[in-house]
Amino acid sequence: MPPIRPLWLARQVRLVALDKLARAARARAGRTGSPDDLARAVTLTRQAVEWTRPGDPVRPVLLNTLAGTLCLAYGLTGDADALAEAITASREAVDDPESAPFRGICLCTLTAALRLELERTRDPGRLAGAEAVAREAVAATGEGHREHGGALLALANVLLTRHQITGEVPVAREAARWAEAAAGEVPAGAHRAVALNSLANARLLVHRATTDDDILEQAGEAARHSVEETPPGDPGRAAHVNTLAAVLLTRYGRTGRTTDLREALRVSRTAADTVSPGHVLRPAVLHTLAGVLLELYGRTGQESALDEAIETARRAMDQAGGQAAGGPVTPGLHNTLSMAGMMRYLDTGDEKALAQARAEASRACAAGGDGHPQRAVFLSNLAKALRAAYEREPAPDLLDELVATGRLVAAASTGTALHRADHLIELTLALLHRYEHLGDPDVLREARDHATEAAGSPYALPWQQVTAHRLLGRAQLALGEREAALDAYRTAVGLLPKVAPRRLERMDREQGLSRIAGLGPEAASAALAAEAPELALELLEQARGVLIGERLGTRSETARLAAADSALAGELDRVRVLLDLPQEQPGGPGGPARAGSGGAPSAGLPVAATAGLREAERARGRREELEAEWDSLMARIRGLEGFEDFLGRPSTALLSREAATGPVVLVNASVHGCDALILTGDAERPVRVVPLDGVAEPAVAEQVTRLRDALEDRRDIDDVLGWAWDRVTEPVLSALGHTGPRPLDRRPRLWWVATGSFAFLPLHAAGHHGLEEARRGAGRTVMDRVVSSYTPTVRALGHARRATPATPGPGPRSVLIVAMPETPGEAPLRGVGREVADIAGAVPDTEILAGERATHEAVRGAVPRHTSAHFACHGVGEPRNPATSRLLLDDHLAAPFDVAAVSGLDLARAELAYLSACSTTESSVRSADESVHITAAFLLAGFAGVVGTLWPVQDSAARRIAVAFYEEMYAREAGDSPVDRAAYALQHAVDRLRAKRPDLPALWSAHIHMGV
Repeated sequence: MPPIRPLWLARQVRLVALDKLARAARARAGRTGSPDDLARAVTLTRQAVEWTRPGDPVRPVLLNTLAGTLCLAYGLTGDADALAEAITASREAVDDPESAPFRGICLCTLTAALRLELERTRDPGRLAGAEAVAREAVAATGEGHREHGGALLALANVLLTRHQITGEVPVAREAARWAEAAAGEVPAGAHRAVALNSLANARLLVHRATTDDDILEQAGEAARHSVEETPPGDPGRAAHVNTLAAVLLTRYGRTGRTTDLREALRVSRTAADTVSPGHVLRPAVLHTLAGVLLELYGRTGQESALDEAIETARRAMDQAGGQAAGGPVTPGLHNTLSMAGMMRYLDTGDEKALAQARAEASRACAAGGDGHPQRAVFLSNLAKALRAAYEREPAPDLLDELVATGRLVAAASTGTALHRADHLIELTLALLHRYEHLGDPDVLREARDHATEAAGSPYALPWQQVTAHRLLGRAQLALGEREAALDAYRTAVGLLPKVAPRRLERMDREQGLSRIAGLGPEAASAALAAEAPELALELLEQARGVLIGERLGTRSETARLAAADSALAGELDRVRVLLDLPQEQPGGPGGPARAGSGGAPSAGLPVAATAGLREAERARGRREELEAEWDSLMARIRGLEGFEDFLGRPSTALLSREAATGPVVLVNASVHGCDALILTGDAERPVRVVPLDGVAEPAVAEQVTRLRDALEDRRDIDDVLGWAWDRVTEPVLSALGHTGPRPLDRRPRLWWVATGSFAFLPLHAAGHHGLEEARRGAGRTVMDRVVSSYTPTVRALGHARRATPATPGPGPRSVLIVAMPETPGEAPLRGVGREVADIAGAVPDTEILAGERATHEAVRGAVPRHTSAHFACHGVGEPRNPATSRLLLDDHLAAPFDVAAVSGLDLARAELAYLSACSTTESSVRSADESVHITAAFLLAGFAGVVGTLWPVQDSAARRIAVAFYEEMYAREAGDSPVDRAAYALQHAVDRLRAKRPDLPALWSAHIHMGV
């Protein structure tokens, strides 16, 4: 036995000690991300390597340890020199003959280092080498080896990176297979959490390439398990939480569910708050948060969300700028900033925001290069910015650039399933603009072909399918292919239920329908072009007021069904009530509060949070089951004799019955032209068409802008009312034979259904007003010839009539008066006290909830006890997000009495609601078809008639009109019903103020009557 050399023994003891200390420091750094521990681990391991010589059996072990520690250092700090040293050390360990017994482990470490370098540089030339090393690692470990799962994971991660660089879909599928296998082999805890995170990322990428929603759900499940298995404080936790946020955000894009968006916001905030400042993935985590905030802005219109999205993207850009080639997320960050600029421009018209959108989209394309997998997305956003610039200020050069970019988008998106339809839609829009400029039918035929492909795509989202068919109809109509165009529009309208499926909550369904605003008017114009006025009416009714028609129709039609099959009607009503129930959503309309601004700290996503996610998943599953049950019930009902068209497309014959007590005038505005459709009870000719010669949609929108500007500046609105009379209402009234003024009691009823921009004009007040006109008594006003009411749709009018209770007596049995003379955070309404006292004096039976007693809960509880309700309070219209428009009660800051809350009421005895508040009928162009505003919400709740306002009203004028209304309502003897008298009573009250100030129409023309 050879003697033990003292120097050799001392060196071995020193190596063991250094290695032990280094491993302990690295383990602490791995658990906590401590920079000091990490630096100590690197220093100690380097010293240990320096104590060895080539041929020393322990040298490859130490080199492998050093490489792994340096990889961890790179991940936490982004230090490229550390990564380069890791690759060098790892290669030396693999090449050392002494590493043969554990060469597979060394190959795994080298694979990890090469993959990090690939992510850093995105150099396609390095792909083959990294993949070859990864496959060698898998072969070297072999099944049964304790590190085989780690090798499979290393290969999966290299393939993931390859897909992110090249966009190859089969590669993403293979990565998912290896990641799934790895998750089954590695031990539970941190190692399996990493494998599950890779599996979630792989499945997410496969979904994005194929639109396979089952794969997306599997990605979500893997991401949740990954977060649950990641130990608290683990440096990789933020990345795992970020993956979960990305899955939730992607799913929101597919489903439109607000619950997914809110969870994505909460989860992405957690990731952003926990990722260490120098972590290499911090830019990616901030990028995800910026994307979520952009979607939140798009959903709610909250300016703070857009500002934070931009600030977050810029912070990410600053950190990414320190990485090679600007970092792998830099192109995406430019794209996010481009989207933010476009959103701001579309909402504000800010030309600087549009310029920012164009510049950032160009930077995204340049930074990504020709081979970037998302190049088509970047080009598409550039095309959107160019189209907006062209529509703002048409120029031939800009149009050429727009069309060229659109063609590049379509070429780049070949084979990319997720976005292909959207890119074809963008190119079609560009080509339609070129046709408008040049009149070249070949361009139009090209647009038609691209729209046809988009419409037939099996991967298109429902709203994309609707949009593609709509654009196809536009192109075909311009080509003179009228029947084909009409077929395209009919298909688009028929797809609407898929855009707003029953499983979604009401606000999410409204958001979905707002994407295809204006479809009904366009389809009606196509039908008119095909000389089919009755079909035009039916398409308008089918495509507009979808949710109102569904809610009111179900209510009234269920009563008819009950007479034939009470059990089936009961089942349908039960499912309807369950589907109408809102899902609990934390954080209010804007989502959860920003982390760190109060409430529990977000130092990681606790198990309770992922349990909350699972409960949300179960709730979503229950809604899907209810939707399936609803569909099954509808099939059974439509199988009954006489119920074949139950809640289906209304026929003209049925619709014309609603015009028995007065014509319904549908004023239609679309890109194809403007017309009025007059629906009467004439069985021979139920629909008459009045072309509105010289009126185009842009001209109507211009009048809306003039009206808003005049009201904002407190200027005269006479010019707008005169234009509406000359161009719109006078031709309609003349066609009906209403050619002169009449006393109020002899004026016939007339209902307006206004579409598009017409919905924002006071058609009921159109005319030539003023002192001179009043003295002459010419009666060139709508108010002097008819008594106007509005209805969202003809069907809504019929449903309201059938739901009207038969109330005997001279007026409504009782009136709930809600009064807010003083409101927290708002200016006092000094005339409310007098208004309430005067109304209470005119009405026999009232209940008054005022001030602190007028809370959300108290009002909801009191409304069903009365047949009428009067609200004297502040009203807030939210054009950017009409569903959040609201009446301000005492606790409005905590419990808003908004459109959702009001429409959620299900009232059986409701007759009349009077909203003595500002802007209760304010909405947006995107929501006009669905009449998403407070006034319509009361109609939806079950009131047969509603009095609301189009714009803010002077306090004293509002009081005078309200008091005069109730005095007139209760002054008459028993006869016609209170509901029928409401429109006349409102006109009486308005006429009194109009007679005193005919020169100030803005003072008395804001009030409207909606319903029966």
